[in-house]
Amino acid sequence: MLFELIKRGELKPHDRIPSERELGDEFKISRMTVRQTTQALIQEGLLYTRVGKGTYVRDIRLDQDLPIPNWLLCSSLISTAL
Repeated sequence: MLFELIKRGELKPHDRIPSERELGDEFKISRMTVRQTTQALIQEGLLYTRVGKGTYVRDIRLDQDLPIPNWLLCSSLISTAL
């Protein structure tokens, strides 16, 4: 779901994403799953972190279709409606 929020523009560049605890509670998943997904999105270049401040959406162009990375298809943070 987090990827979809970014792709749809509901989370805009430089928006701070909710905490691991908040995401876990919202999507009914463990913090470890949230952490792994967040780290993968950082590696994909969709998010960045600021030490002591949080994790933010990177300023990227979303005017073209973003491919969904294979690892993300298995993530609980992706909408099942894809």
